[in-house]
Amino acid sequence: MPPSDPRAGWRDHFAVAGILVLTLLNLVPVILFLVFGWVLGPALRAQRRRTLATPPPAPVDPPAVDAARFAGRRLAIVAGEASGDRLVAPVVAALLRAAPQLEIEALAGPATEAVGATLRRDLTQDAVMGVTAVIASIGTWWSLLARTFARWRVTPPDVLLTVDFPGLNVRLARFAKKRGVRTIHLVAPQVWAHSPWRVVRWRRALHRLLATFPFEVPLLARAGIPTWHVGHPLFEAPAPAPRTLREPPAGEAVVEIWPGSRRQEIGATAPLLALLARELVSRRGPTRFVPRLADPADREALDAGWRTIEGAPALDADAGALPLLGALACSGTATAELAVALVPHAGLYRVGRAKRALAWLGITAPYILLPNLVAGRRVVPERLLAGTGEAASAADDLLAPLADPARWSATRADLETVRSRLVTSDVAERAARAVLAEAEPHLRTRS
Repeated sequence: MPPSDPRAGWRDHFAVAGILVLTLLNLVPVILFLVFGWVLGPALRAQRRRTLATPPPAPVDPPAVDAARFAGRRLAIVAGEASGDRLVAPVVAALLRAAPQLEIEALAGPATEAVGATLRRDLTQDAVMGVTAVIASIGTWWSLLARTFARWRVTPPDVLLTVDFPGLNVRLARFAKKRGVRTIHLVAPQVWAHSPWRVVRWRRALHRLLATFPFEVPLLARAGIPTWHVGHPLFEAPAPAPRTLREPPAGEAVVEIWPGSRRQEIGATAPLLALLARELVSRRGPTRFVPRLADPADREALDAGWRTIEGAPALDADAGALPLLGALACSGTATAELAVALVPHAGLYRVGRAKRALAWLGITAPYILLPNLVAGRRVVPERLLAGTGEAASAADDLLAPLADPARWSATRADLETVRSRLVTSDVAERAARAVLAEAEPHLRTRS
Protein backbone atom coordinates (compact mmCIF):
# COMPACT_ATOMS: atom_id res chain seq x y z
CA MET A 1 0.00 0.00 0.00
CA PRO A 2 1.30 3.50 -0.80
CA PRO A 3 1.86 5.86 2.16
CA SER A 4 -1.02 8.13 3.01
CA ASP A 5 -1.07 11.66 1.63
CA PRO A 6 -0.45 14.68 3.89
CA ARG A 7 -3.49 16.73 4.69
CA ALA A 8 -4.28 19.30 1.99
CA GLY A 9 -3.91 22.85 3.27
CA TRP A 10 -5.36 26.14 2.14
CA ARG A 11 -2.54 26.66 -0.37
CA ASP A 12 -3.39 23.37 -2.08
CA HIS A 13 -7.09 24.18 -2.31
CA PHE A 14 -6.18 27.65 -3.55
CA ALA A 15 -4.05 26.06 -6.30
CA VAL A 16 -6.99 23.89 -7.38
CA ALA A 17 -9.28 26.92 -7.39
CA GLY A 18 -6.75 28.69 -9.59
CA ILE A 19 -6.89 25.82 -12.08
CA LEU A 20 -10.67 26.07 -12.21
CA VAL A 21 -10.55 29.83 -12.78
CA LEU A 22 -7.94 29.48 -15.53
CA THR A 23 -10.06 26.80 -17.19
CA LEU A 24 -13.02 29.18 -17.29
CA LEU A 25 -10.80 31.99 -18.58
CA ASN A 26 -9.93 29.77 -21.56
CA LEU A 27 -13.12 31.07 -23.13
CA VAL A 28 -11.42 34.44 -23.69
CA PRO A 29 -8.79 33.25 -26.22
CA VAL A 30 -11.41 31.01 -27.84
CA ILE A 31 -13.63 34.02 -28.51
CA LEU A 32 -10.71 36.17 -29.68
CA PHE A 33 -9.50 33.49 -32.06
CA LEU A 34 -12.97 33.05 -33.53
CA VAL A 35 -13.13 36.80 -34.11
CA PHE A 36 -9.75 36.96 -35.86
CA GLY A 37 -9.67 33.38 -37.13
CA TRP A 38 -10.67 34.37 -40.65
CA VAL A 39 -7.17 35.87 -40.94
CA LEU A 40 -5.16 33.77 -38.48
CA GLY A 41 -6.57 30.37 -39.47
CA PRO A 42 -5.47 30.39 -43.15
CA ALA A 43 -2.12 31.98 -42.24
CA LEU A 44 -1.33 29.32 -39.64
CA ARG A 45 -2.42 26.51 -41.96
CA ALA A 46 -0.11 27.84 -44.68
CA GLN A 47 2.74 28.10 -42.18
CA ARG A 48 2.23 24.52 -40.99
CA ARG A 49 2.01 23.27 -44.57
CA ARG A 50 5.45 24.76 -45.26
CA THR A 51 6.83 23.22 -42.06
CA LEU A 52 5.52 19.76 -42.94
CA ALA A 53 6.99 19.92 -46.45
CA THR A 54 10.43 19.21 -44.91
CA PRO A 55 10.99 15.53 -43.98
CA PRO A 56 10.69 15.05 -40.20
CA PRO A 57 13.64 13.90 -38.06
CA ALA A 58 14.22 10.22 -37.34
CA PRO A 59 13.09 8.77 -34.00
CA VAL A 60 15.31 9.87 -31.14
CA ASP A 61 18.16 7.59 -30.06
CA PRO A 62 18.59 8.62 -26.41
CA PRO A 63 22.07 8.28 -24.87
CA ALA A 64 22.80 5.64 -22.26
CA VAL A 65 22.40 6.62 -18.62
CA ASP A 66 23.95 5.51 -15.35
CA ALA A 67 21.19 3.37 -13.85
CA ALA A 68 22.77 3.63 -10.40
CA ARG A 69 21.98 7.35 -10.31
CA PHE A 70 18.27 6.50 -10.26
CA ALA A 71 18.47 4.34 -7.13
CA GLY A 72 15.82 5.62 -4.73
CA ARG A 73 14.70 8.34 -7.14
CA ARG A 74 10.98 8.86 -7.59
CA LEU A 75 9.09 9.04 -10.86
CA ALA A 76 5.43 10.07 -10.71
CA ILE A 77 3.13 9.08 -13.56
CA VAL A 78 -0.29 10.55 -14.33
CA ALA A 79 -2.44 8.79 -16.94
CA GLY A 80 -6.07 9.78 -16.52
CA GLU A 81 -7.72 7.52 -19.09
CA ALA A 82 -7.69 3.80 -19.84
CA SER A 83 -6.01 4.40 -23.20
CA GLY A 84 -3.18 6.32 -21.53
CA ASP A 85 -2.83 3.64 -18.87
CA ARG A 86 -2.42 0.96 -21.56
CA LEU A 87 -0.01 3.15 -23.52
CA VAL A 88 2.34 3.92 -20.64
CA ALA A 89 2.37 0.43 -19.06
CA PRO A 90 5.03 -0.97 -21.46
CA VAL A 91 7.08 2.19 -20.88
CA VAL A 92 6.92 1.61 -17.11
CA ALA A 93 8.08 -1.98 -17.60
CA ALA A 94 10.98 -0.75 -19.77
CA LEU A 95 11.90 1.90 -17.19
CA LEU A 96 12.15 -0.70 -14.44
CA ARG A 97 14.29 -2.93 -16.65
CA ALA A 98 16.65 -0.04 -17.40
CA ALA A 99 16.71 1.37 -13.83
CA PRO A 100 15.49 -1.37 -11.45
CA GLN A 101 15.90 0.78 -8.32
CA LEU A 102 13.75 3.62 -9.66
CA GLU A 103 10.62 4.11 -7.54
CA ILE A 104 7.51 4.65 -9.66
CA GLU A 105 4.20 5.84 -8.25
CA ALA A 106 1.19 6.38 -10.46
CA LEU A 107 -2.16 8.06 -10.73
CA ALA A 108 -3.15 5.75 -13.54
CA GLY A 109 -4.84 2.35 -13.83
CA PRO A 110 -4.49 -1.43 -13.54
CA ALA A 111 -2.17 -1.84 -16.54
CA THR A 112 0.45 0.42 -14.99
CA GLU A 113 0.11 -1.27 -11.60
CA ALA A 114 0.48 -4.73 -13.17
CA VAL A 115 3.97 -3.96 -14.51
CA GLY A 116 5.38 -2.69 -11.22
CA ALA A 117 4.23 0.85 -10.45
CA THR A 118 2.76 1.71 -7.05
CA LEU A 119 -0.81 2.78 -7.81
CA ARG A 120 -1.93 5.69 -5.64
CA ARG A 121 -5.33 5.93 -7.29
CA ASP A 122 -7.02 4.29 -10.27
CA LEU A 123 -7.85 7.36 -12.35
CA THR A 124 -9.36 5.25 -15.12
CA GLN A 125 -12.36 4.74 -12.83
CA ASP A 126 -12.81 8.50 -12.50
CA ALA A 127 -12.63 9.48 -16.18
CA VAL A 128 -15.84 11.19 -17.33
CA MET A 129 -17.26 12.59 -20.56
CA GLY A 130 -19.94 15.19 -21.12
CA VAL A 131 -20.62 18.49 -19.37
CA THR A 132 -23.07 17.07 -16.81
CA ALA A 133 -20.72 14.27 -15.77
CA VAL A 134 -17.78 16.66 -15.50
CA ILE A 135 -19.73 19.04 -13.25
CA ALA A 136 -20.92 16.16 -11.07
CA SER A 137 -17.34 14.94 -10.59
CA ILE A 138 -15.76 18.29 -9.65
CA GLY A 139 -15.69 17.39 -5.95
CA THR A 140 -13.82 14.15 -6.60
CA TRP A 141 -11.21 15.79 -8.81
CA TRP A 142 -10.84 18.78 -6.48
CA SER A 143 -10.02 16.51 -3.56
CA LEU A 144 -7.62 14.41 -5.64
CA LEU A 145 -5.73 17.44 -6.95
CA ALA A 146 -5.50 19.10 -3.53
CA ARG A 147 -4.05 15.92 -1.98
CA THR A 148 -1.62 15.52 -4.88
CA PHE A 149 -0.43 19.12 -4.55
CA ALA A 150 -0.01 18.64 -0.80
CA ARG A 151 2.12 15.53 -1.34
CA TRP A 152 4.27 17.13 -4.02
CA ARG A 153 4.74 20.25 -1.91
CA VAL A 154 6.20 18.14 0.92
CA THR A 155 7.97 15.39 -1.08
CA PRO A 156 8.09 16.27 -4.77
CA PRO A 157 9.07 13.51 -7.20
CA ASP A 158 12.30 13.79 -9.13
CA VAL A 159 10.50 13.35 -12.45
CA LEU A 160 6.88 13.70 -13.55
CA LEU A 161 5.71 11.78 -16.62
CA THR A 162 2.23 12.79 -17.73
CA VAL A 163 0.39 10.85 -20.44
CA ASP A 164 -2.18 12.36 -22.82
CA PHE A 165 -5.21 13.77 -20.84
CA PRO A 166 -4.02 17.32 -21.69
CA GLY A 167 -6.57 19.43 -19.81
CA LEU A 168 -5.47 18.10 -16.43
CA ASN A 169 -1.86 17.18 -17.13
CA VAL A 170 -0.69 20.57 -18.33
CA ARG A 171 -1.76 22.05 -14.97
CA LEU A 172 -0.10 19.28 -12.96
CA ALA A 173 3.09 19.65 -14.97
CA ARG A 174 3.14 23.41 -14.44
CA PHE A 175 2.70 22.98 -10.67
CA ALA A 176 5.49 20.37 -10.55
CA LYS A 177 7.90 22.34 -12.74
CA LYS A 178 7.65 25.35 -10.43
CA ARG A 179 8.90 23.08 -7.63
CA GLY A 180 11.97 21.83 -9.47
CA VAL A 181 10.49 18.60 -10.83
CA ARG A 182 11.64 17.52 -14.31
CA THR A 183 8.45 17.39 -16.37
CA ILE A 184 7.96 15.12 -19.39
CA HIS A 185 4.77 14.48 -21.35
CA LEU A 186 3.98 11.47 -23.55
CA VAL A 187 1.54 11.94 -26.48
CA ALA A 188 1.62 15.41 -27.98
CA PRO A 189 -1.32 17.73 -27.29
CA GLN A 190 -2.86 18.80 -30.57
CA VAL A 191 -1.91 22.45 -30.22
CA TRP A 192 -0.61 22.22 -33.79
CA ALA A 193 -4.10 21.25 -35.02
CA HIS A 194 -6.34 23.71 -33.15
CA SER A 195 -6.44 26.05 -30.15
CA PRO A 196 -2.98 27.54 -30.80
CA TRP A 197 -3.21 29.76 -27.70
CA ARG A 198 -2.53 26.63 -25.61
CA VAL A 199 1.07 26.53 -26.87
CA VAL A 200 2.26 29.04 -24.27
CA ARG A 201 0.73 26.97 -21.46
CA TRP A 202 2.52 23.80 -22.59
CA ARG A 203 5.81 25.60 -23.19
CA ARG A 204 5.75 26.83 -19.60
CA ALA A 205 4.81 23.42 -18.19
CA LEU A 206 7.23 21.02 -19.89
CA HIS A 207 10.91 20.33 -20.09
CA ARG A 208 10.42 17.66 -22.77
CA LEU A 209 7.60 16.30 -24.89
CA LEU A 210 7.67 12.75 -26.30
CA ALA A 211 5.72 12.64 -29.56
CA THR A 212 4.21 9.51 -31.05
CA PHE A 213 4.03 10.88 -34.62
CA PRO A 214 7.08 12.22 -36.51
CA PHE A 215 5.40 15.30 -37.98
CA GLU A 216 4.70 16.63 -34.48
CA VAL A 217 8.41 17.29 -33.85
CA PRO A 218 8.90 20.20 -36.29
CA LEU A 219 5.46 21.64 -35.54
CA LEU A 220 6.03 21.69 -31.78
CA ALA A 221 9.68 22.72 -32.05
CA ARG A 222 8.54 25.75 -34.04
CA ALA A 223 6.24 26.55 -31.11
CA GLY A 224 9.19 26.40 -28.70
CA ILE A 225 8.38 23.04 -27.08
CA PRO A 226 11.43 20.69 -26.94
CA THR A 227 10.19 17.49 -28.58
CA TRP A 228 11.52 14.01 -29.38
CA HIS A 229 9.79 11.46 -31.59
CA VAL A 230 9.68 8.06 -29.85
CA GLY A 231 7.17 6.25 -32.05
CA HIS A 232 3.63 4.94 -31.69
CA PRO A 233 2.95 1.46 -30.26
CA LEU A 234 0.46 0.76 -33.06
CA PHE A 235 3.30 0.99 -35.55
CA GLU A 236 5.98 -1.02 -33.81
CA ALA A 237 8.59 -2.61 -36.08
CA PRO A 238 8.69 -4.98 -37.86
CA ALA A 239 6.17 -3.48 -40.25
CA PRO A 240 3.18 -5.66 -41.12
CA ALA A 241 3.10 -7.25 -44.55
CA PRO A 242 1.38 -5.08 -47.17
CA ARG A 243 -2.30 -5.96 -47.45
CA THR A 244 -2.52 -5.05 -51.14
CA LEU A 245 -0.77 -6.46 -54.20
CA ARG A 246 1.75 -4.39 -56.15
CA GLU A 247 -0.72 -3.92 -59.00
CA PRO A 248 -4.37 -2.85 -58.68
CA PRO A 249 -6.83 -5.76 -58.99
CA ALA A 250 -8.57 -5.70 -62.37
CA GLY A 251 -11.66 -7.75 -61.58
CA GLU A 252 -13.92 -8.08 -58.57
CA ALA A 253 -12.15 -6.89 -55.43
CA VAL A 254 -12.79 -5.90 -51.83
CA VAL A 255 -13.15 -2.41 -50.39
CA GLU A 256 -13.15 -2.19 -46.60
CA ILE A 257 -15.48 0.18 -44.77
CA TRP A 258 -13.99 1.83 -41.67
CA PRO A 259 -16.85 3.94 -40.25
CA GLY A 260 -15.21 5.10 -37.00
CA SER A 261 -15.12 3.85 -33.43
CA ARG A 262 -17.95 5.71 -31.66
CA ARG A 263 -21.54 4.63 -32.26
CA GLN A 264 -22.85 8.14 -32.94
CA GLU A 265 -19.98 8.75 -35.35
CA ILE A 266 -20.69 5.46 -37.13
CA GLY A 267 -24.36 6.28 -37.59
CA ALA A 268 -23.57 9.72 -39.02
CA THR A 269 -20.81 8.52 -41.36
CA ALA A 270 -22.51 5.37 -42.69
CA PRO A 271 -24.80 7.11 -45.25
CA LEU A 272 -21.84 8.97 -46.77
CA LEU A 273 -19.82 5.77 -47.07
CA ALA A 274 -22.82 3.93 -48.55
CA LEU A 275 -23.31 6.60 -51.19
CA LEU A 276 -19.64 6.47 -52.16
CA ALA A 277 -19.78 2.67 -52.27
CA ARG A 278 -22.74 2.80 -54.65
CA GLU A 279 -20.91 5.29 -56.86
CA LEU A 280 -17.76 3.16 -56.88
CA VAL A 281 -19.69 0.11 -58.14
CA SER A 282 -21.08 2.21 -60.99
CA ARG A 283 -17.52 3.23 -61.96
CA ARG A 284 -15.50 0.03 -61.67
CA GLY A 285 -18.05 -2.78 -61.61
CA PRO A 286 -18.40 -5.68 -59.14
CA THR A 287 -16.96 -4.77 -55.76
CA ARG A 288 -17.48 -6.39 -52.38
CA PHE A 289 -17.72 -4.15 -49.31
CA VAL A 290 -16.60 -5.51 -45.94
CA PRO A 291 -16.99 -3.47 -42.72
CA ARG A 292 -14.17 -3.15 -40.20
CA LEU A 293 -15.51 -2.38 -36.72
CA ALA A 294 -13.65 -2.09 -33.42
CA ASP A 295 -16.75 -3.45 -31.65
CA PRO A 296 -19.03 -5.96 -33.43
CA ALA A 297 -21.95 -4.52 -31.44
CA ASP A 298 -21.69 -1.38 -33.60
CA ARG A 299 -22.81 -3.28 -36.71
CA GLU A 300 -26.42 -2.33 -36.00
CA ALA A 301 -25.59 1.40 -36.13
CA LEU A 302 -23.66 0.90 -39.37
CA ASP A 303 -26.49 -1.07 -41.00
CA ALA A 304 -29.10 1.50 -39.97
CA GLY A 305 -27.19 4.35 -41.59
CA TRP A 306 -26.21 2.27 -44.63
CA ARG A 307 -29.84 1.39 -45.43
CA THR A 308 -30.81 5.05 -45.74
CA ILE A 309 -29.09 5.19 -49.15
CA GLU A 310 -31.24 3.72 -51.91
CA GLY A 311 -29.37 1.19 -54.05
CA ALA A 312 -26.41 0.92 -51.67
CA PRO A 313 -24.48 -2.33 -52.24
CA ALA A 314 -24.70 -5.05 -49.62
CA LEU A 315 -22.20 -5.29 -46.80
CA ASP A 316 -20.48 -8.69 -46.69
CA ALA A 317 -19.18 -10.44 -43.61
CA ASP A 318 -15.84 -11.40 -45.15
CA ALA A 319 -13.74 -10.94 -48.26
CA GLY A 320 -13.36 -14.56 -49.19
CA ALA A 321 -10.40 -15.06 -51.52
CA LEU A 322 -10.83 -11.75 -53.33
CA PRO A 323 -7.91 -9.26 -53.39
CA LEU A 324 -8.11 -6.02 -51.42
CA LEU A 325 -8.53 -2.89 -53.52
CA GLY A 326 -8.68 -0.26 -50.78
CA ALA A 327 -10.86 1.35 -48.15
CA LEU A 328 -13.34 4.12 -47.42
CA ALA A 329 -12.70 5.42 -43.92
CA CYS A 330 -13.76 7.90 -41.30
CA SER A 331 -10.81 10.09 -40.31
CA GLY A 332 -8.79 8.90 -37.32
CA THR A 333 -5.99 6.52 -36.41
CA ALA A 334 -7.53 3.96 -38.78
CA THR A 335 -6.22 5.92 -41.75
CA ALA A 336 -2.66 5.61 -40.44
CA GLU A 337 -3.17 1.86 -39.97
CA LEU A 338 -4.35 1.63 -43.58
CA ALA A 339 -1.35 3.63 -44.76
CA VAL A 340 1.14 1.39 -42.96
CA ALA A 341 -0.55 -1.63 -44.56
CA LEU A 342 -0.23 0.09 -48.00
CA VAL A 343 -3.99 0.22 -48.54
CA PRO A 344 -5.08 3.09 -50.84
CA HIS A 345 -8.07 4.81 -49.30
CA ALA A 346 -10.12 7.97 -48.95
CA GLY A 347 -10.94 9.63 -45.64
CA LEU A 348 -13.88 11.75 -44.63
CA TYR A 349 -15.62 13.13 -41.59
CA ARG A 350 -19.22 14.24 -41.26
CA VAL A 351 -19.73 17.62 -39.65
CA GLY A 352 -22.54 20.17 -39.73
CA ARG A 353 -22.15 23.28 -41.86
CA ALA A 354 -21.99 25.57 -38.82
CA LYS A 355 -19.32 23.43 -37.17
CA ARG A 356 -17.40 23.27 -40.41
CA ALA A 357 -17.40 27.06 -40.61
CA LEU A 358 -16.07 27.21 -37.04
CA ALA A 359 -13.51 24.55 -37.93
CA TRP A 360 -12.30 26.67 -40.82
CA LEU A 361 -11.69 29.45 -38.30
CA GLY A 362 -10.24 27.33 -35.49
CA ILE A 363 -8.39 24.43 -37.13
CA THR A 364 -4.78 25.27 -37.90
CA ALA A 365 -3.68 21.87 -39.25
CA PRO A 366 -3.28 21.89 -43.04
CA TYR A 367 -4.70 18.35 -43.34
CA ILE A 368 -7.19 16.26 -41.37
CA LEU A 369 -5.88 12.76 -42.20
CA LEU A 370 -2.82 11.32 -40.49
CA PRO A 371 -1.26 9.94 -43.72
CA ASN A 372 -1.26 13.43 -45.23
CA LEU A 373 0.22 14.96 -42.09
CA VAL A 374 2.94 12.30 -41.99
CA ALA A 375 3.73 12.69 -45.70
CA GLY A 376 3.63 16.48 -45.49
CA ARG A 377 1.34 16.64 -48.52
CA ARG A 378 -2.01 15.34 -49.73
CA VAL A 379 -1.38 11.71 -50.65
CA VAL A 380 -4.92 10.45 -49.99
CA PRO A 381 -8.14 12.43 -50.58
CA GLU A 382 -9.88 13.90 -47.54
CA ARG A 383 -13.06 15.88 -47.01
CA LEU A 384 -15.20 17.37 -44.24
CA LEU A 385 -18.74 16.70 -45.47
CA ALA A 386 -22.05 18.07 -44.22
CA GLY A 387 -24.27 15.48 -45.91
CA THR A 388 -24.88 13.04 -48.74
CA GLY A 389 -25.30 15.81 -51.31
CA GLU A 390 -21.75 16.96 -50.68
CA ALA A 391 -20.51 13.36 -50.74
CA ALA A 392 -21.98 12.92 -54.22
CA SER A 393 -20.29 16.08 -55.53
CA ALA A 394 -16.97 15.04 -53.95
CA ALA A 395 -17.08 11.50 -55.35
CA ASP A 396 -14.67 12.20 -58.23
CA ASP A 397 -11.99 13.29 -55.77
CA LEU A 398 -12.66 10.76 -53.01
CA LEU A 399 -12.94 7.71 -55.29
CA ALA A 400 -9.97 8.46 -57.55
CA PRO A 401 -7.50 6.17 -55.70
CA LEU A 402 -9.97 3.27 -55.98
CA ALA A 403 -11.54 3.80 -59.40
CA ASP A 404 -8.46 4.90 -61.38
CA PRO A 405 -5.68 2.25 -61.64
CA ALA A 406 -2.97 4.86 -62.31
CA ARG A 407 -4.03 6.91 -59.29
CA TRP A 408 -4.20 3.71 -57.21
CA SER A 409 -0.58 2.88 -58.04
CA ALA A 410 0.58 6.43 -57.31
CA THR A 411 -1.24 6.45 -53.97
CA ARG A 412 0.23 3.10 -52.94
CA ALA A 413 3.71 4.38 -53.78
CA ASP A 414 3.12 7.51 -51.68
CA LEU A 415 2.00 5.36 -48.76
CA GLU A 416 5.44 3.72 -48.78
CA THR A 417 6.81 7.04 -47.50
CA VAL A 418 4.16 7.21 -44.78
CA ARG A 419 4.91 3.62 -43.77
CA SER A 420 8.66 4.26 -43.53
CA ARG A 421 8.12 7.31 -41.30
CA LEU A 422 5.60 5.67 -38.96
CA VAL A 423 7.11 2.25 -38.34
CA THR A 424 9.50 2.50 -35.38
CA SER A 425 11.44 -0.13 -33.49
CA ASP A 426 11.45 -0.61 -29.71
CA VAL A 427 8.85 2.07 -29.00
CA ALA A 428 8.44 1.43 -25.26
CA GLU A 429 12.18 1.01 -24.69
CA ARG A 430 12.90 4.17 -26.71
CA ALA A 431 10.38 6.16 -24.67
CA ALA A 432 11.81 4.82 -21.41
CA ARG A 433 15.37 5.70 -22.44
CA ALA A 434 14.16 9.17 -23.44
CA VAL A 435 12.64 9.71 -19.99
CA LEU A 436 15.84 8.65 -18.23
CA ALA A 437 18.10 10.63 -20.59
CA GLU A 438 16.04 13.78 -20.11
CA ALA A 439 16.00 13.37 -16.33
CA GLU A 440 19.55 12.24 -15.50
CA PRO A 441 21.48 15.52 -16.00
CA HIS A 442 18.98 17.33 -13.79
CA LEU A 443 18.69 14.97 -10.83
CA ARG A 444 19.03 17.02 -7.69
CA THR A 445 22.03 16.35 -5.46
CA ARG A 446 21.01 14.75 -2.19
CA SER A 447 22.28 16.13 1.08
